[in-house]
Amino acid sequence: MTNAAAEHSPPTPKTALVLGITGGAGYHIAQALLGHGWHIRALTRSVASARAKFPELARIEWIEGDAMNGQQVTTASAGANALVHAVNPPGYRNWHKFAFPMLENS
Repeated sequence: MTNAAAEHSPPTPKTALVLGITGGAGYHIAQALLGHGWHIRALTRSVASARAKFPELARIEWIEGDAMNGQQVTTASAGANALVHAVNPPGYRNWHKFAFPMLENS
């Protein structure tokens, strides 16, 4: 590619991995990033359920996995420019059991 062609190529969008996209904060952060041209990758326990619940997010990259699994978070974050950690423990209970391990994984 010549320099002139490179100057006219559309920029490659930045990628954000969003953990907790099916929650209120994660959803709205993802929408805002999409609006600013970011590519969104979302880690969710059930891709089928997330796609059915959020058809307006059809253009994001869904990855099945769990924020409690460090290897799945590491794999999903490969090549990402940012990680949004918007995960809360189920029912907002047992923070010591869930929140700290999820934070360590991200």
